[in-house]
Amino acid sequence: MYIGNFNRYISFYENVTTKNSYNEPVSTFTKVYECDAEKYDKVNTERFEANQNIVSEITFFTIHFPDFEIDNTYLILDEDSNKVYEIKGIKEIGYEEGLQLITQHKSRFKLYE
Repeated sequence: MYIGNFNRYISFYENVTTKNSYNEPVSTFTKVYECDAEKYDKVNTERFEANQNIVSEITFFTIHFPDFEIDNTYLILDEDSNKVYEIKGIKEIGYEEGLQLITQHKSRFKLYE
């Protein structure tokens, strides 16, 4: 079954919270998995209060079925565009052929300085 043209390289990151020497929680992102993916962008414009337009960038990534369980706690870094995406939904394609990840661009996340 043909599930897509895999012309993007993406990485999955997990948010890990540790404590520093002052016993304060520190969030760091660790790379969990890398793979090729197909990317499809969909831009929505929504009308909000006081006639403000909100632009929501929703992106679909199609990947081969991974060897670990993906949930919505992971962040995706698109290595080509250097954008960070948050997973909003996961849909299986075929019987363990691949996964379609529904994501939203998050500009407030920085994986590394």
